[in-house]
Amino acid sequence: MPMVPLIWALRSAGHDVLVAGTEDVVRAAETAGLPAASLGAGDGVPRKRSVPGHLGVDRAGEHGGVWEAGWDRLARRWLGRIDTVLDDYLALAARWRPDLVLCEPLEFSGLIVGGVHDVPVVQHRWGPDVLTTQAWGPAREILHTAAVEAGCDSGLPAPSLIVDPCPPSLQHPEAAAARTVRYLPYNGPGRLPAEVPARSGRRVLVCLGTRSLALDGRRELTIAALEACAGLEAVVTCVPEHQEELRARAPESVTIVDPVPLNLVMDGFDCAVVYGGAGTTHTALHFGVPQVVLAPGHPVLQVLGERLEACEAGRLVPEAEQGDPERIRAALLDVLDDPRHREGAERLRDEMAAQPAPSELVGALEALAR
Repeated sequence: MPMVPLIWALRSAGHDVLVAGTEDVVRAAETAGLPAASLGAGDGVPRKRSVPGHLGVDRAGEHGGVWEAGWDRLARRWLGRIDTVLDDYLALAARWRPDLVLCEPLEFSGLIVGGVHDVPVVQHRWGPDVLTTQAWGPAREILHTAAVEAGCDSGLPAPSLIVDPCPPSLQHPEAAAARTVRYLPYNGPGRLPAEVPARSGRRVLVCLGTRSLALDGRRELTIAALEACAGLEAVVTCVPEHQEELRARAPESVTIVDPVPLNLVMDGFDCAVVYGGAGTTHTALHFGVPQVVLAPGHPVLQVLGERLEACEAGRLVPEAEQGDPERIRAALLDVLDDPRHREGAERLRDEMAAQPAPSELVGALEALAR
């Protein structure tokens, strides 16, 4: 989703763009009106590459307390991903012959494709991020053999450019240098829900992701978030199959609606309760809306909540407290009652507006591709 505005900027400038990925990526591309190629079917037999044993160190206490993965766990995930999709990516690139590869920061297949076909690779960040900066050294070691076997004589190549849609003040201070670009909200297709009642006072949006109710441990979190909104005018987005359950447990002041592109409704809210996804958080900041973050234990989501707090644009509720409606409510009322949170969100909104639009980045990408 974060790459769609830049992809459309390239298309609008007259360039051919092909979105390649697994079936979920293809579906997202098609809903955005972009041409796509489905990859990753393979033969279903992983090659089970060996994991360097000395990489299994959890460095959680380093870098000022920033969470850092046990690289052995990530190694298995990265190698499994490479084994599943790399051959298909390389075959498609040989057939389609790209002049530039644009990929996510942990899609290391893109770097190998660029190295094999001698084309520049641009990584596009999601948002506040330190994990991918920390991961670069271990990734080069873990994926060295895979890259050499594919045809990259020196191992995993570095990206030619990193593109960052995060406002600089929000970005983690230890993140690697990158080329800034303005975040433009793209939250998928959809319609403005007709059932949202007219605004009568301060309004809270609760958007914890379409899969939260299907995940172990997140169902009760969703219920706790609803209970925290008792007496407050709140709107909760939820997939239809779970709406009956939520309506049975929601306070009277809460309205349940179908998922909706958040850019259609976000400017009508005074606070958003979110899980820490970059798209949701950046969309809220685009409209200057402060947030309460109920992030699971994923480092990228935790870092986003921590950076919002550092910028006084919201509150992060610690994971251990997220099942307690009173803890969530205290954070919510703090964000609603203390004007510094709105002011912090508006400062980030203004900073985002001053970043160059995706269309202004096209020339730099064209220069790389020549």
